[in-house]
Formats: sequence, structure tokens, C-alpha cells
Amino acid sequence: MSGASELVQVNVEAVRISDDVAQAITEDEPTPVESANGAENSIDGATLQRERESRGLSKKELAKSVAVSDSTLGTWESGTRPISPFFARQLHAFFASHPASNGNADG
Repeated sequence: MSGASELVQVNVEAVRISDDVAQAITEDEPTPVESANGAENSIDGATLQRERESRGLSKKELAKSVAVSDSTLGTWESGTRPISPFFARQLHAFFASHPASNGNADG
């Protein structure tokens, strides 16, 4: 084996993120769901369940929206598995762009 270096090209596949997050990243500004204390990086299971239910979503529907399995979402809601900061931000962004139902038949 020689001590010569070899140049290796690596292709990276693009990952789809929400337009709000992408815009904030490209403009170097905070996302609309960010707060001064960093709360967008965490969410507990009870809050997650309450937010999901207030929007009339099933576990399967919300899980699909943030690209996880419904069983993973269930473990987050039950508190048996922590929600990573990445997915906490995804959930905050989703909830910010999908307001809770106000209980009226027309909205």
C-alpha cells in the first residue's frame, strides 16, 4: 500500500424539507416557529398528541407528514422514545403551517 492520496467523489442525494425551513436557511433568518429559548428543538409526547388531535389528524397522517412510521410517532407520544431535535423542528414547522381546528363546522 502506498502513501499516495486518492481523490474520491461522493454524490449526495438531496433531501426534501419544507419550504418555510428552506427559505429560512437560504435567507439566514430564523424559521417562523423558532423562539428565543430554543423551544422549537423539543416537544414532549403529551404536547405532540394534543397538537395532533387538535388538528383532527391520525397518527398515520401526521407520521406521513414528517416522514416517520406511525409506530415511531406512537412511541414519541407515549414517552417511551425521545423526539430528536431534528424531528421536533419538523413537527413545530408542520404545526405552525397547519393551525388547529377552532371547532367550527366551517373551519
